[in-house]
Amino acid sequence: MKKIFTLFSACICAMSMFALTYNVTVPAGTKACYIAGEMNGWSQVEMTKVDDTHYTIDVADATDAMKYKYCSGPSWAYVEKTADGSDVADRTYAAEDVVEAWAAVYDPTNVPEPGEAKDITVKAKVPAAWTNQITAWVWPTGGAGEEVIPTQEGEWYVVTRNCTELNIIYKNGAGWNGDANQTVDMTFTENTCIEITAGSGKATYTVVDCGGSVDPNPNPSTYYVTGNDALVGTLAWDAAAIQMTQSGNVYTHTFTGLAVGVECQMKVTNGTWDQSWGFSAVKDASLGVKGSPEGNIAFTLAEEGDVVVTFDGTNVSVTGNFIAGEPAVITYVLMGVAGDWTTGIALEPNPENENEYCLLGQEITEADAVKVVTLSDGVAIAWCGNVDEFSVEHTADDMGNILLAAGKYDFYYKVAEDLIYIGATTASVDNVVVAGKKATKMIIDGQIVVVRDGIKFNMLGQEVK
Repeated sequence: MKKIFTLFSACICAMSMFALTYNVTVPAGTKACYIAGEMNGWSQVEMTKVDDTHYTIDVADATDAMKYKYCSGPSWAYVEKTADGSDVADRTYAAEDVVEAWAAVYDPTNVPEPGEAKDITVKAKVPAAWTNQITAWVWPTGGAGEEVIPTQEGEWYVVTRNCTELNIIYKNGAGWNGDANQTVDMTFTENTCIEITAGSGKATYTVVDCGGSVDPNPNPSTYYVTGNDALVGTLAWDAAAIQMTQSGNVYTHTFTGLAVGVECQMKVTNGTWDQSWGFSAVKDASLGVKGSPEGNIAFTLAEEGDVVVTFDGTNVSVTGNFIAGEPAVITYVLMGVAGDWTTGIALEPNPENENEYCLLGQEITEADAVKVVTLSDGVAIAWCGNVDEFSVEHTADDMGNILLAAGKYDFYYKVAEDLIYIGATTASVDNVVVAGKKATKMIIDGQIVVVRDGIKFNMLGQEVK
């Protein structure tokens, strides 16, 4: 019995110390090698040198599904490249890796003295096809990276960090959701304004003149209300019809003397039609405030009184004595299957999570490009192509639509986060449903789990302890 216990203890110890060994062959002339991936938060960790062209490292708690890349130095400025200088796709585990080339070769014996740290500001104009959910991955050279939400100044997205060299990737959405939804790695040592251009792969950029016709911030504290003639008279749909009043980070305008019983429609703008906020920007809409087929904010006064419009740079609220009518019916559909961008396929409430809607076992072809669309009384008011980082492999087209390999998939739309989780539907799921016994799908720690009779199964039909 003692021998059995000792053996058991040894096995438990070995399991707790489980690690993967990463081995890589690098180009001649390499001075150092680093690995960065999901197992270390995408921060560069230096590897052990075996000889001039071989490096190794043991990584605890790594799995062979985790993605990673190699760098010749402690930043993405030194990331690996193909032999022709193209980007290398994120790797998954292989016992022996080979790096063909580096973006730059890091020499730890010849590192220039860092300059004095200062505030470096990058202002970026994103492609028109990108969504309003813009994030950025930023890191100082040699330092750790983090995902941030840029400050929005009109049509420009602004990031400021105190460092000597700022590295940044702008992203269409949160997390990583395909090369088409991010820029190339960019490095700046001075305040810079850029214009991002989408392409077939990662988006590229052009440095623009901040002081010229493309001034990213001519008046960062200026927003406008515009609308139909019932709201703004002869200035109907003039992008700069009525300037809002700023108080701190909040902008307001109060309408008086509007006609009773006449529908008014409106949007908030930055003074141009490059950036505008309609009904999709309204959170917790009051009864009587609804979306028009064009995505405008619509309301009708029930009696004379003021209408107050408030804007915080992201969300719009409208208050007044409106004709309430019936509350708008909000539904969620998957658009784009078989080219359908009119009706869509309905998502149903997830019985296990009141904040989620789901569509299970949906057939997707390679020709499909999809999004989850929010409907208000059957009118599309918001489009979501943001995919949870734990989802199956996917890419995106130039319009931000989701592209998947042919197969059946489960879609979960997280309303509060405006985020989609996508899991592959497998035949194994059906195998855990026994006649007369109901199985329920739910998400636990970012993974689909099937629950039957209180027992949890993964997508392969294996019991989850």
